Amino acid sequence: QRQAVKDAGKMIQLEVVRIINEPTAAALAYGIGKSLHETVVIYDLGGGTFDVSIIEIRDRVFEVKATGGDIFLGGLDFDQAMIRHVIDDFQKKHHIDLATDPVAMQRIKDLAERVKIDLSSREQAPFNVPFVTMTPQGQPLNIDFVFTRKLLEELTSKLVDRTFQILDRVMEDAQLDPSKVDELLLVGGQTRMPLVQKRLTDRFGKAPSKGVHPDEAVAIGAALYANSLEDNSNLRLQLLDVIPMAIGLEKAGGTFHVVFPRNAAIPNAKAIEATTSYDDQTEVAMRIFQGDHAQVSHNELLGDFLFSGLRPAPAGKARLEITFDVNIEGILTMSARDMETGRQMKTTVRVTQH
Repeated sequence: QRQAVKDAGKMIQLEVVRIINEPTAAALAYGIGKSLHETVVIYDLGGGTFDVSIIEIRDRVFEVKATGGDIFLGGLDFDQAMIRHVIDDFQKKHHIDLATDPVAMQRIKDLAERVKIDLSSREQAPFNVPFVTMTPQGQPLNIDFVFTRKLLEELTSKLVDRTFQILDRVMEDAQLDPSKVDELLLVGGQTRMPLVQKRLTDRFGKAPSKGVHPDEAVAIGAALYANSLEDNSNLRLQLLDVIPMAIGLEKAGGTFHVVFPRNAAIPNAKAIEATTSYDDQTEVAMRIFQGDHAQVSHNELLGDFLFSGLRPAPAGKARLEITFDVNIEGILTMSARDMETGRQMKTTVRVTQH
């Protein structure tokens, strides 16, 4: 994804100077210029993704202690839970499946989002789609009922549970007790939901900070960071970030050999030694994955790396030094060196486009 952002910038002649993580940007928006010494938790529940980071702010140093998230969990899933309920309810009453009607679905989808937003400030809201479809006899049918905040909370509590499982894991990674958190920052429109705020208040024993705007914090933080990178800027910042998932390679038998563990500091480099597995082998292929599972089949393939031009030798005799290098933006490059001949080869591991 990071490489894709850089590529997209290139396509429109935009120089991508630096990529930073959204929760880190939100922390910058909150902390710059306040001479703070705080540990903050950023809970970022946006439209399509969920991120959580624990960041230690020491005046102009922003150090990410741990980070985690789910790229398939966000406000759209809350909408989807409402839509599913409306369709199922309609089918029970009228024995008509609206899911097969794209126009009806679009109308329900648009209204679901509006009603969800309404229910953050009201206990109930009308859910009304007139003439949504017709009976086989040509009789028009409407969707017309009252959606309550309680119903919305019942339909989506499992989604909120999933964010808390990730939050707990990240807190554990950072070895941080909830009582030691100075501020809790909410980012992303879905965090306006009262259930989310209530559960976070219960967990941390204090209400979330009002110090950042949920919709603007990330953009403001990124802009401030960009400003700090200008040569003539008097805003000097130090960002110490981590990788969100382990990076490693596939071992024989499909197990995952971790090179950089989850939450390893970046920039970072590591060298490992490899050898050949059969006689007269002239190339070594490696598959690089990211994820936290012991089996590579459950992790995400970042790319393939092929080192060719090895001298033919008996199995296990050739010696290769493979260096993994993760830069400040979390983009991985790899180089390999034949330790006998000193021959060098380098590659950027790119996500293979499917």
